[in-house]
Amino acid sequence: MKRNLIIGAVLLMVIGLNQSAGWAKLVSGRVISVAENVLTVKRTNPITGADEEIRMTAQPETSYYGVAALAELAPDDQVWVEAEQDKEPGVWKAVLVKKA
Repeated sequence: MKRNLIIGAVLLMVIGLNQSAGWAKLVSGRVISVAENVLTVKRTNPITGADEEIRMTAQPETSYYGVAALAELAPDDQVWVEAEQDKEPGVWKAVLVKKA
C-alpha cells in the first residue's frame, strides 16, 4: 500500500513537470517588424493556407545564425525561428533565429 502511494506521487510529479514545459515550434517566414526584443514574422499556415503573424520575444540566451542580433534583421528578410510557446497561449519565446 505504501509503495503504491509513493509510485503514484512520483507519477503525478512527473506529469505535473511535463505540463509546465514549453512546446517548441519551427517558424519559417518573412520579417514584418523588429522592435526592441520582439520579432514579428509573417508565415503561411501549412494546414489552412492562411497568412499568420507570429510575435516572438528574444531572450538573452537566444542563439543567432546569419545575424548577430535582432537589430540586424530588416523587413522582408527570410528567417527560420525555433520558438517555445510559453504557458500563456500566443506567447512565444525565440530560442534560435536564423537568417536565410
